Parts: sequence; C-alpha cells; structure tokens
Amino acid sequence: YVKYIQLIEKFSSKDSLEASNAYFLVGVYYFEQQLLHKAIACFQKSLQIRQKKLGSGHASCSDCLLNLGIIYKL
Repeated sequence: YVKYIQLIEKFSSKDSLEASNAYFLVGVYYFEQQLLHKAIACFQKSLQIRQKKLGSGHASCSDCLLNLGIIYKL
C-alpha cells in the first residue's frame, strides 16, 4: 500500500485528489486490519488534501470525518 501511494504521488502530485483517494483507501485497509494509528494518519492526510482542493464543507470530506469519528469512538 505504501508503494501504491508512492506511485499515485509520482504520476499525479502529493496534493492531488487522486492522492487523497489513495490515502483514503489505504486508511480503510489499515482500519480493517485494526492498525488504527496508521488509519488515522491516512484519513487525516486525505481530509487535509480534500479540504485544500475542495473546501472544508465539501461532501467528500465527510467520508474522512466519519471514519475518524468511528476510530476515535472505539
């Protein structure tokens, strides 16, 4: 998964929406594997990019916030 993100960042940019989606998907994987610290880092990075590109009120930011909320509730 680290290689996946590296390839996305190489062919897009570190702050692209494609990179945000890659971080989000890796965050979901880490969450499923109960690697919560890594999942949090990925969801936060994805959220940061989406807020920068789309604005903090955009609907796609809510996916990241929802997953972060679930993790913190656990």
